[in-house]
Amino acid sequence: MSDRSLPQRFRLPLPKPINDVIPCQQQTLNLHPAGKPMPNRRGRKPLATMPLGKKRVQNLTNKEHFVNVKENYIRNLKLRALDLEVLYNSAQDEIKTLNDRIAMLEKRLATCFFQVDKKRNYKEC
Repeated sequence: MSDRSLPQRFRLPLPKPINDVIPCQQQTLNLHPAGKPMPNRRGRKPLATMPLGKKRVQNLTNKEHFVNVKENYIRNLKLRALDLEVLYNSAQDEIKTLNDRIAMLEKRLATCFFQVDKKRNYKEC
């Protein structure tokens, strides 16, 4: 069964010829300083006012500054971690001595008896 025998409403539309396609954007040729055509690229374009060498030097100095800042930040974090570790250890030692003292005082309290006089003063017997 061929396509011609079907009614018009059931037939597939014929494709348009390629010549009728309109290009969405005409490409313009930008010339490189050397006179060669430069391809169109997306993203930031190089500034015409700043030479490439100057831009490269600026990028290198910025990168070096960023690396120095990052290294200083990491160094400061390591020093702070060491300080906090020392503080943590000293706090743990203090907690241990206080717990030992509490245990000693509770033991002493259990062995000792107190008397309460009429004025609610505690006296050791």
